[in-house]
Amino acid sequence: SQQQGKFLEVYIPCFEGQQQLDEPCYTSIAQKLNLKLDKFNSDRNSPAAEAAIQKDVQLAQKLGIEGTPFFIMNGKTFSGAVELSEMESILASVSKWQGNRYEKVSFSIFLTFGLEFQAWVIQDTFPG
Repeated sequence: SQQQGKFLEVYIPCFEGQQQLDEPCYTSIAQKLNLKLDKFNSDRNSPAAEAAIQKDVQLAQKLGIEGTPFFIMNGKTFSGAVELSEMESILASVSKWQGNRYEKVSFSIFLTFGLEFQAWVIQDTFPG
């Protein structure tokens, strides 16, 4: 779907219907989006797609990531759906308050997004 410019249009219904992902589901979504089915199937079953998945799995294993989303904040790890209040509490526990703001914090977010494992690293000063 990414190669046909409709990645999110395929990703969102797949994510929402995770309990029923199978070949008929993929085909149905692709047909609704008027994708070229032969290309869609060959792209998602290609050696390049498999290699990308394996690379992400190896990186996740190396980092000790067992699920997404996965967060690292100043070395403290947590995963799953995290409420903002919980994240603020973790931020307070891993950083020092300096007058009117927190010290610089290293914050990494790991997400799965289709066939790609995305990682963002943010280093910033969080205001109080």
